[in-house]
Amino acid sequence: SIVSIPDKPISSNTVVLRDASIDDDDDDSEFESYDYSHDTAKSDVQKPTYIRTCLADLIATDKVSQLEAALHVLPSLIEIYKIECEEVALEIVRILLNYNSTFNIENFQEL
Repeated sequence: SIVSIPDKPISSNTVVLRDASIDDDDDDSEFESYDYSHDTAKSDVQKPTYIRTCLADLIATDKVSQLEAALHVLPSLIEIYKIECEEVALEIVRILLNYNSTFNIENFQEL
């Protein structure tokens, strides 16, 4: 039997790099484009889930988006946490009555 010895040494630790521009396998044109028209933008502001958190967000007026989220969720939190709301109701009313639309929040009077 004849054994052939290659001219270059064989190494098992060889890394082969390929030019990505030559490779046609990752061509995106074969994929159907996704329709983003019905997607909603994810808000960075987390809506309060408890009445006291909502109260704290109403007091912290330095972030308009946080204040607006608290105003939007407040009616549903009052319905969910009726007993807890009795404890802070006077403070919530006082805060809401003293508010003015400093931040030009859309539909401020309805909220």
